[in-house]
Amino acid sequence: MEPEKPLPGRIIVSPGTLSAGIEYPVTKFAVFTHTAVHADRKRPPKKKKGEEIRSLSDISIGDLVVHYSYGIGIFDGVHKIETDGVAKDYIKIRYAGADVLHIPVTQLDLVSRYIGSGDAGTVKLNKLNSDQWQKSKAKAKAAAKEMASELIELYSRRRTIRFRRISKRTSTISRLILSSAALTR
Repeated sequence: MEPEKPLPGRIIVSPGTLSAGIEYPVTKFAVFTHTAVHADRKRPPKKKKGEEIRSLSDISIGDLVVHYSYGIGIFDGVHKIETDGVAKDYIKIRYAGADVLHIPVTQLDLVSRYIGSGDAGTVKLNKLNSDQWQKSKAKAKAAAKEMASELIELYSRRRTIRFRRISKRTSTISRLILSSAALTR
């Protein structure tokens, strides 16, 4: 079955997967995603690291930010960019070297405030055309997984330790020896 062709003044609902909608004001054509249509509904909180930026007033020029896909950069303000006669606001993020990324303000949810130690002068910024950020994310994920595994092992060992009962008649030194022996098993 062939998909319907869009006609002026007509709405077409169709299944598919898009990460975001698109808009072509000159041709009066727009695609809305399920997320955009139901934006007024309460969403479950995202599992997102970093400090969430709810509005552009939450960040200042020069603040370190983290883009979900591109990594650590420096917020350089909001700039109006005109494309095909249509002007829109874009967030400008500077990266290592002369790399610059412009993101539509509608995608602010992909950016969070950097919460690590250091400031713009000491933190290593990512480069846009490298796999450095993906490697950093994979390394952090592996470290978190390893730590979780170690904690699970530690807690399971703690549950299986058998402690000896110490009678009141035993001297203090004997009690210390018995308790340390039980912990080292």
